[in-house]
Amino acid sequence: MKQKAQIDVIDITIPESDLGPAPEEREAPPAPPEAAPPAKFGKRLPWFVGGAVVVVVAIVAVWYLTMKPSTESVRKEQGVAAPAATPATPAPTHGRLPLSDFFVEVRDGEGKARILHCSVVLDIGGTGRGDLPERQVEMRKAIYRILGKRSVAVLLSPEERKSLKKDINEALNTLLGEGTVKGVYFEKYAIL
Repeated sequence: MKQKAQIDVIDITIPESDLGPAPEEREAPPAPPEAAPPAKFGKRLPWFVGGAVVVVVAIVAVWYLTMKPSTESVRKEQGVAAPAATPATPAPTHGRLPLSDFFVEVRDGEGKARILHCSVVLDIGGTGRGDLPERQVEMRKAIYRILGKRSVAVLLSPEERKSLKKDINEALNTLLGEGTVKGVYFEKYAIL
């Protein structure tokens, strides 16, 4: 069975003197004394000093590297003979011209990029040896073009490697003249 409870409400009156002044009638708090603004510059000072140090170090490094006398001028002043500059591309020796460090991006069957790193040695015939170092850029472009067209599966096959050598030989003979390149050999050959 449900019963209802009765609540007695007591009516209490509170005198206004106990309530305090109304919000509009309250006095504003006294203004704080004039103080210095917060030290924002103090937080930025280490960053500013660090940046200035980096700039100064960079300027000193550039000045040192540009003003440092070259070793060649020091050798001239000391009377020491500087070694003769070696040509960037070696001239063919004994009918061979090495073309090293070909790095070619090739794709495998899944489409993943792999790198072919190889060095080629060309067996040069008697004609046309004189201008080969000047034409080395053209020869390298032709070899890159041929290597770049192959897939990893083709480049891993020994039979296809023979076909690759034949294609390089034909392309270089077309470029340099028939009979200039007698043979193509791989000095290094790795797929990474």
